[in-house]
Amino acid sequence: MKRIVLSVLLFSFIATLAFSQEHAVDKGAFIISGTANFNSSGGDLFQELTMIGLMSSNAYFFTPNVFIGSKLGVEWDFDEYFRLAVGPQLGLAAGKAQSKINPYISAGIQFLHIADTFYSETGTNINIAAGMIISIKKHLGLVVEAGVDLTHLDGTSGHVIYAGVGIAGLFF
Repeated sequence: MKRIVLSVLLFSFIATLAFSQEHAVDKGAFIISGTANFNSSGGDLFQELTMIGLMSSNAYFFTPNVFIGSKLGVEWDFDEYFRLAVGPQLGLAAGKAQSKINPYISAGIQFLHIADTFYSETGTNINIAAGMIISIKKHLGLVVEAGVDLTHLDGTSGHVIYAGVGIAGLFF
């Protein structure tokens, strides 16, 4: 966990040194965001749960409008259930220098840890998300994102659908 936090801080520092990009989704731009989510889960793997969560993500644009990054999500139901997911993501964004709204889609594979009072299990899940970053100021944006996590553990499948709102730092 310390390596993940250290990596995010290192990428943040490097991104602040390279402000030669023209806009938020240009080659070399970097975005760090955090959202608060409302989640609903179902399927054979999960009980019908309503949870809240926090998600952190970063994205580096290695070519205009195409990014690679990572996501870290934590969810809980205030009772017994806890879920932690972390992993890489790849995505596409739309936008130009004058764009105030930059929509995006992303997909990734996450390493997953699920726990409650009776069991603890690890595995993987596929995350698919769509959202938009609305520029508030030149280097600050509002993030709106919705997505689904598709999980399959030990022959049982489930899904988590989420919607969230947060804030993003735009380094370009």
